[in-house]
Amino acid sequence: MKIRKILFTTIFLAVCWMMRAQDTLIVSLDEPGTLEAQLTQISQSARYNTASLTVLGPVNGADMMFIRDMCGVKNLNTPTAGILSSLDLGDASVVTSDEPYITVYDTDYTTHPDEFGPFFLYNCKSLTELTLPKDIVAVDTMAFAGCENLQSLELPGTLNYIGMGAFLNCNSIKRLNVPNEVTELGVGAFQRMNGLEELTLGNGITEIENSIVVLDTSLKIINLGFRFRTFDPIVFYNTPSLQQINVNEYNPYYVSLDGVLFSTGSDTLVTFPAAYPAEQYEIPEGVRHIAPYAFMNAAQLQQVVMPATVGVVDTLAFFGCSQLKEVLGAKGLTTLRFGAFGMMPGEEGGLASFLIPSTLSMMEGGAFLGNTMVMLEVDPDNPYYVSDEQGLVYTSDLSKLCLVPGISESVSLPASVSTIGEYAFSTTHVLTEINLPYVTTICDEAFAFALGVETIILGNYINKVGAQVVDYCTSLKDLYVFADDIPDENLHEFAFLDETGTAMEQCVLHVKPGKTIAYLTKRGFYSEEYEMFFFADITEIEDPDAVGQMTTHVQSPSYFGIDGIRKRFLSKGLNIISLPGGVNIKKAIK
Repeated sequence: MKIRKILFTTIFLAVCWMMRAQDTLIVSLDEPGTLEAQLTQISQSARYNTASLTVLGPVNGADMMFIRDMCGVKNLNTPTAGILSSLDLGDASVVTSDEPYITVYDTDYTTHPDEFGPFFLYNCKSLTELTLPKDIVAVDTMAFAGCENLQSLELPGTLNYIGMGAFLNCNSIKRLNVPNEVTELGVGAFQRMNGLEELTLGNGITEIENSIVVLDTSLKIINLGFRFRTFDPIVFYNTPSLQQINVNEYNPYYVSLDGVLFSTGSDTLVTFPAAYPAEQYEIPEGVRHIAPYAFMNAAQLQQVVMPATVGVVDTLAFFGCSQLKEVLGAKGLTTLRFGAFGMMPGEEGGLASFLIPSTLSMMEGGAFLGNTMVMLEVDPDNPYYVSDEQGLVYTSDLSKLCLVPGISESVSLPASVSTIGEYAFSTTHVLTEINLPYVTTICDEAFAFALGVETIILGNYINKVGAQVVDYCTSLKDLYVFADDIPDENLHEFAFLDETGTAMEQCVLHVKPGKTIAYLTKRGFYSEEYEMFFFADITEIEDPDAVGQMTTHVQSPSYFGIDGIRKRFLSKGLNIISLPGGVNIKKAIK
């Protein structure tokens, strides 16, 4: 028996040396945990001189620790001299073991049957080729993370789970097919795969969360299976190269038309790829709803043709479309949600003009957030909104200011305006002073992102102030409040909180004589919870009657017919409303 064993070992070593001469070591394991011993028998230098390795049979934690060593890394980041670039585990199997293959922050990770466990090949940068065991069922957390030179990978059909960040920073894989048996994807499973060009999700995937492909800067095509049902609306937010979203033809929830994703029946445009290869896009007839984030960051899009069937442009639908200059049609719009045609405040570009149709009944504050280029005009037949020659938009009764265009260098409001709407000044960038002597109500974030405004004047009548009204007003130096008091119940707890800290660093609060102590500790100007005053300083106004001198136009509007004859009231037909400063509004009365 002893002679037979020696003879077998000799033959085995000879075979291994022959295979090594062919630049690939093939090792067959009868017992798990013996890989290091067998390679050492072949050569003492095999650990760090082997570039290509095929392993047959059962492997455990000790074997995987040795393989990691051969790949040039121990634990998370400790480098070794290993140069292993090609690893074939196709005829190997992972078995249970109490021996750890890696220790991460004092936690030992051991092997489990048919699983590529957490951090299995983490940071094995030398690997360029890998064949997985045929029967594995799970690729766990960060299993391949940091394998930045791994060029391709075929996932076996037995796989049913891919864990969090499993392929993080696998930058050399161009195409990845997720098998149909996979039913669960961990958070950020494919994020930061900078070389990935096409991702196919099998029929087992029903939903994906928002970071699944975040910062995959080369991803051009994503293919979805027939069970795919739900996804976070911003899932494609950071996929700037995406050109096509395809969905299985038998999917009951979605349909793909020329790479654009729609709901079944095509009444909702769900997602328009950010790098869709066209400067002009005609939304198909019958679409009624542009979903949240649908066109977000569509970098090449310059013109959209919108059929009359579209009623709702939802939250941030065209946000960040810096090249979009024109929207044609849009004659059936009823609703514009927050950020619908917005831009990141301070960034250049954005929609140049927009006609609000007669059908629009709901325009949320911030619908054009940060879009400093846009000029709005309201159809005279619209019963809900009006616009003047300067592009200012009001509710039709002239009681609320909804939007001030970015090009406005000064603003004179009619005395009828009592309310400043949410984000009303968010599009301004050249306006330096806002004077509101007769306004009573300031809505949430009313002046937010008014980047050029240095002075805001609130008159005697101010009675209600919403949340963070001066947020991100980075040039604000002076805030005048002429009101003796604002009731606490009408003052948001963080009315003048500015998240940038600008107000606390440079803005002086000016109040009437004798009111400094009251405003120093007043809700909205001061936070009891954080023991924080929201301004750099507080001082008394020298002339408390000055608010009446800070505006030159406070008279009520005048009404004229189309023939220029003055009227006492609005009448049927087209009317001209003359606002202070000679600014006119066209208003049709049916």
